[in-house]
Amino acid sequence: MALHARSRPPAPVGPKFDADGSFRRYPGNTVICAIGADNPALAPLVAAQRALARAPWASHFAFLPPSSFHMTVFEGVCEAVRAPGHWPADLVDASLAEVTERFRERLTGVEAPDAIRMRVSRLASMDTRASSVRLLPWDEKEESRLRSFRDRLSERLGLRHAGHDAYAFHVTLSYLVRWPAPEAEAAIRADHARFGAALAEALPEIVLPAPDFCLFEDMARFDPVLPLGPQRA
Repeated sequence: MALHARSRPPAPVGPKFDADGSFRRYPGNTVICAIGADNPALAPLVAAQRALARAPWASHFAFLPPSSFHMTVFEGVCEAVRAPGHWPADLVDASLAEVTERFRERLTGVEAPDAIRMRVSRLASMDTRASSVRLLPWDEKEESRLRSFRDRLSERLGLRHAGHDAYAFHVTLSYLVRWPAPEAEAAIRADHARFGAALAEALPEIVLPAPDFCLFEDMARFDPVLPLGPQRA
């Protein structure tokens, strides 16, 4: 079925955004590597986002502030999603604040990867309901470090999301909030491929800091609750 013919709005509309692209309250917690103002990766990512925002079809997407750019290492919980696999079974009746505090306790002292090396794979578009820069670990060693750390977080937090082993690392630049007309679909995908190729050339490597356990109220801001310490050689 063509995307424009779907009877329901794109998945981000309702939980994360209003139909006009404004942010909705969507509180939760997560483990992320922030891409701060001092990271050389930020400028190329902002340039890619600006290119997307200048496209004729840009009104179909809600763009995130660059200050929120990050790579998710491990999805935590969202207050609106308490289904099995999305909320710890031992904290089923706990509030988000209580879960966040319990997670903070469980993560205190955990060793985390530092100077994480990633590379740009591609810039995905509507198939993910977002403009997402797909990232791959630099090599097998880095892949093993990240996957092992995710397994350790899952065990400590008592939480294992569906697709845990195949989780795709990414940096989200925008979310789809309106289905495009059929004539725009090919242009959107072509532009994402073109901008993604330019980004991969401008940004051959992304080096990320040790992750933080963060709290968020919406998709515009992620506030650190606990920095996770780097692994020691």
